[in-house]
Amino acid sequence: MQVILSYGMGVESTAVLTRWIKEPATRPCPLHELVVISAQTGDEFLDTACDVETYILPLMRQHSIRYVQVARHGHLEADGITILEDSSSPTRVYVEGDYRLSDELRSNGTVPQFGGIHACSMKFKAYVLETWLAQSRLAPYRHAFGAPHERINSA
Repeated sequence: MQVILSYGMGVESTAVLTRWIKEPATRPCPLHELVVISAQTGDEFLDTACDVETYILPLMRQHSIRYVQVARHGHLEADGITILEDSSSPTRVYVEGDYRLSDELRSNGTVPQFGGIHACSMKFKAYVLETWLAQSRLAPYRHAFGAPHERINSA
């Protein structure tokens, strides 16, 4: 069964990914069945991109791990998503995204919300990832989220 790892490029998801690469006994599947996916909001720190390109992408290339980078294409869900890259030999992190979260916030005259339901994450991450998963027709699969306590959901 294929495994999808949502990769937010932070500490937790990086730890999960590197552990799976470095410690074969911890892997939920062979690395050739792993798909790592990032939803690019367009506003990630450039240092994060540099670190991922320097340390993580070479590991992914070495093990031919498929890396998919997707982004929201516009304000409306009807605008769809953009596949920025889908490669087993990634060399670049597309942190600029397509339709940027900061553009959305500026047009609404607001700032990121840190309390409540995290609507920005739902709109710029969850929607994008779920749309790609539905379009990719990868079934069956298990979806892992890099978090302090690994959660794997089956679809």
